[in-house]
Amino acid sequence: AERHRAAQRVQQDVSQREHQERLGKKTSVIVDEARDDRYYCRTEFQAPEIDGIVRLDWDGPALVPGDIVDCTLHSLKDHDFVASGTPSI
Repeated sequence: AERHRAAQRVQQDVSQREHQERLGKKTSVIVDEARDDRYYCRTEFQAPEIDGIVRLDWDGPALVPGDIVDCTLHSLKDHDFVASGTPSI
């Protein structure tokens, strides 16, 4: 049990480091869900129901699940990214 906890801590450190490196970068996300004026999305490096999500603040026309949009990852909340985006012209 102790080795398992130690391995989980190491993996969490690796994950946090990788997430920090992605902050400030632009990426594409796919919308999984629209709820309460917020969009819940994922990037190409996030597996559904396994990895965290991207909480997208969107300044554009309404999105529906399956839409793919560009955004900027600007912060972390636990294992989830918070991002913002606007439609490209």
